[in-house]
Amino acid sequence: MLATATRTAADVEMLRFADLEISSSLRGNIAALGHEFATPVQSASMPPLLAGEDVVAKARTGTGKTLAFLVPTLHRLSTS
Repeated sequence: MLATATRTAADVEMLRFADLEISSSLRGNIAALGHEFATPVQSASMPPLLAGEDVVAKARTGTGKTLAFLVPTLHRLSTS
């Protein structure tokens, strides 16, 4: 069964990368790049991805989709 949830930018509380449950080295590298807050698409997609859930995200170019999927992937690879 497919469960779907549609969220808009207005529905999402902005996450701080420092508050994500990710490896400390990954958190430090994100901070070194100057990223403090996640974008709406990142805030909506990273928690379920980190929990191992599937996510399909649709957002405009330049909104952070690639990082939204890379952070959980790199975290999983670094802790495996």
